[in-house]
Amino acid sequence: MGIYLVRHGQTEANLKKIYSGNKTDTPLTLKGRKQAQRAASYFKNKRVTKIYSSSLGRALETAKAISNITGIEIIIDEKLSEIDFGIYEGLTWKESLQKYPKETDEWTKKGLSYKFPNGESFKDLLERIKEFFWDKNDEDIIVICHEGVIRAAIICICKIDINSVWDYEVKNGSIIYVETNKNIVVNLL
Repeated sequence: MGIYLVRHGQTEANLKKIYSGNKTDTPLTLKGRKQAQRAASYFKNKRVTKIYSSSLGRALETAKAISNITGIEIIIDEKLSEIDFGIYEGLTWKESLQKYPKETDEWTKKGLSYKFPNGESFKDLLERIKEFFWDKNDEDIIVICHEGVIRAAIICICKIDINSVWDYEVKNGSIIYVETNKNIVVNLL
């Protein structure tokens, strides 16, 4: 059995390198809509039982493209929302450095253990994702979500070290397949 992890198509925030977590939602660009259609085409003849999606518009738009091809209804789950970047929501890295120099310095020092002020830490996200996936290993499913969520999902499903979070490329519109009983991760698209 396996899980197809699909990252939503490109958004304006992605283009501008803006932190867009679970409080900031921007629609897909034209390229993002094409990426969603390309991902949807991949599933045309795949046997999957369920489609889960983040409630954020960028993921839902991608999920609708896949649902239209497969005929499977979308199940929306809030646990699949991107990490809450707190005070950094809607800012670029440069703006973060200017507006919150002390906090940004602390972020660079603490890395994955840093809890965004008024937001979450990566460890908080991991707990949320563990809760979502704990009973989803006996069927083939599609999960449409976000970069941080996909990274957390790979760590949770494969039970690998948290420091491996950056070992996987997670592009807009990409599909990553995780074979749950063998802990195999394959980037398909």
